[in-house]
Amino acid sequence: MIELHNFDDEMSVIINNIEKYSTALKKIKTSKLLPQIFGTIISIANYMNGGSEYGGASSFSLLDFIQLSGIFSFIIF
Repeated sequence: MIELHNFDDEMSVIINNIEKYSTALKKIKTSKLLPQIFGTIISIANYMNGGSEYGGASSFSLLDFIQLSGIFSFIIF
């Protein structure tokens, strides 16, 4: 619980944390390398799944994630 005499200090800490999260999210959203990393991970997972008992079912493509991000940004914001 925030006490009145500590309010400014507590709010400063909270605002600082929100700014850090906001900066991190902006960096993730604008990253050029992150989609490549996810694409590689998806390719490896699809390859590993290709010869399995599931009949070569693939998981996701990178385009699926991009489309999902549009849906989630609409729902969340």
